[in-house]
Amino acid sequence: MNTKPDMLKILQWTLALAILLLGVYMSWGGKTKWIIIGNIVHALPLISLLLPWAKLRTALLWFGVFLILQDGYSLYTTKAELYKTLPPNMEDRFTVSGNILRGIEGPQTITTDAKGYRVSGTIDYGDDAPYRIFAIGASTTEQIYLDDRSTWTHLLQEGMGLDTEVINTGVSGLRAEHHLATLQHILPDHPDMVLFLIGVNDWNKHVREQFGSRHYQRNKFRYSLTPVAIRDAIGNAKQAAKKSAAHTEAAGVVREETGDYYIEKMGSLSRDRVEQWVPQSVDPHYGAVLQKIGETCKKQNLTCVFLSQPHGYAQGIGDTYKGNFWMTPPGEKFTLDLPSLIGVADLYNGTLKSFACDNGFAFIDLAAQIKPGFESFYDDVHFNTGGAQQVAAALIPAIKDIKNGTFVTACE
Repeated sequence: MNTKPDMLKILQWTLALAILLLGVYMSWGGKTKWIIIGNIVHALPLISLLLPWAKLRTALLWFGVFLILQDGYSLYTTKAELYKTLPPNMEDRFTVSGNILRGIEGPQTITTDAKGYRVSGTIDYGDDAPYRIFAIGASTTEQIYLDDRSTWTHLLQEGMGLDTEVINTGVSGLRAEHHLATLQHILPDHPDMVLFLIGVNDWNKHVREQFGSRHYQRNKFRYSLTPVAIRDAIGNAKQAAKKSAAHTEAAGVVREETGDYYIEKMGSLSRDRVEQWVPQSVDPHYGAVLQKIGETCKKQNLTCVFLSQPHGYAQGIGDTYKGNFWMTPPGEKFTLDLPSLIGVADLYNGTLKSFACDNGFAFIDLAAQIKPGFESFYDDVHFNTGGAQQVAAALIPAIKDIKNGTFVTACE
């Protein structure tokens, strides 16, 4: 009795089914269009087994093997690409002038350590003795225009005392999936507490996608025969070389910073196209990543603290202050109106609070404590010197209580 044909069929069906399951996994959590496309493409080898043409079955099974290789590479590179830092050993010195970066004046020095983090002093990451707090977030954590000694993370360390180290991992533009990658990356560096100031870039992504923006396209399946590993490696190397050269050239040079980056962006509430929209719930992908962050915190027995994102969106704010807005959302030809901006920000901050409270994490409602205006922000959401001081003043007693086990959470 010849069992080889039967074994071959079993192997073919097993392989085809595995390809389909991988496709379901790769497209899970994406937008409906990409889920459908991804699943159809990954189902082709399985469908081919129902057809009478042997050559087509063979071709599509080999195509399925190619998909497995591409998906595997995509999973590997996506995880690596999600972890981002500022350039290591960076030094940027400038003097703020003009009236764009309201509430920030005079000389500023921004530096990073060998890991690309903003720190106070030298951190021995192999030493697990100090009580070590990592701050994870985007530009409102990074505070790229504030001197090393003016950031809320530095002020928090000063307020906590000599036995505590506060490490600022913030990078502009990052979203929840990047914050998860950062959390996973810092685990070997002995974190005791992790602060998450997150949300603004996630809600802007949600708004942009609602109105057809192409800034974000998740799950771009790579089915090209281009040798992507070589292509991406060359591209990443070139980008790293450019960054290194730029910061080496700038080291030690004091430049003038007038906020030119924002001049054409500000006044976004006056765009011709004005939309009204407040979603019923946050982006499902954002919610799913939050759950993964929570699972990691629990698995690693970390003290994770979630902070609501302060912002300038409120009724009754002055026209001059509103004129500095640019993240409504940024980089688009449309804007949400002010009531919608308030609603979206409240939705994401409220969802973060519910997530923290439901999972037993500490939640600090910074948004309720930092008031809109130039005394706190130089634009919609970014802290100036006074805003950083207010954040630190709100955090220091709360973080001390959390560390000592006496914190009364905002959930109660």
